[in-house]
This record gives sequence, structure tokens and C-alpha cells, in this order.
Amino acid sequence: MTGIVDFNSKVLEESLSDLGIKGTWLNLLATHIPDTPEFGYILENKFFKSAKRAKVDILTGLSIGEIGVLYEYSVTFCDRDSRKSNGQFFTPDDVAIYMAEQSKNFGGCVVRSLFRNRQFNLALDFDSR
Repeated sequence: MTGIVDFNSKVLEESLSDLGIKGTWLNLLATHIPDTPEFGYILENKFFKSAKRAKVDILTGLSIGEIGVLYEYSVTFCDRDSRKSNGQFFTPDDVAIYMAEQSKNFGGCVVRSLFRNRQFNLALDFDSR
């Protein structure tokens, strides 16, 4: 897998339907976290007792931002109304970029947009004037 653009949500949706959000994400993390002494303490945690490693790691090749998008998708898939009732709202990338660009005109700070590997990062440099 090369990124979120190529991601096939069918496997994720089937797991969410069968196991719910908690079971699905425990399994995804148990599959993705290397089984090495360095990370063994994570997998030995009581939360991972029921987790099962999948045959395929669907998180491979994804950035932390893309994994976050999949988690938000999972929340919406399992309970669409929970995001709104919990005050969680998603700002689309194009809107966030526009807002960042417009904020350059605000007094007191300069906003830089950094684009790397199709990820959007926002850095604030406060003007000392």
C-alpha cells in the first residue's frame, strides 16, 4: 500500500462491523506494532490480551496523519452522530489550507505552509515587533 489514496476500506469496514471500533483498532495496532523487545511492553498490556494479529497489515505505508483519518472514518462508520454530539468536527484540507493562507494577513504573526509528501503542516512564527 502506498498511501490513503490507494486504501481499500472494505477490510476496515468488515472488521468494524464484526468487532466494533475498539476490537478493530486493537487488532490493527497489534498487527502494526513490531513484535520486538523494544515494543513488547505495549503488546503485553492488558488492553491487547484479546487482540489478534491480522494476516495483512493495512496500516503499512500510511503516515500518522492518514492513520488518524482512518480512525476518524471508523468513528463515523460506527456511529455517525457521535462525532457531532462529542463536538468533534473535521476541517477538510482545502479549507484548512485556505484558512492558513488567509491568516498571513493577520497582524502579529506570519504563517508558513509546508507541503511534504502530500501532508499539510502549519507552522506559526510569532513576530517580535
